[in-house]
Amino acid sequence: IFGCDICLNSCPWNLKTKIKSSKILEINPKTIELLESINNNHFDKTLFNQAKKNSPIERIKFDKLLSNIEKAKINISNSN
Repeated sequence: IFGCDICLNSCPWNLKTKIKSSKILEINPKTIELLESINNNHFDKTLFNQAKKNSPIERIKFDKLLSNIEKAKINISNSN
């Protein structure tokens, strides 16, 4: 929901990442909270703004994220 595969493959955040330890794979707790709130259909712009700080998701705008979530829901319901 944060971006397409092409964007993820060309994202400067992803291109520069070099795994030095497992610690680099840790997810920001606010990002986890955001994903859980999206899953529960209860999230807001404040949580989004907290989760996106210093992370690759800071490139997406809140309205675009909402649009992507709605499209994902439609795709999931159509695949069932």
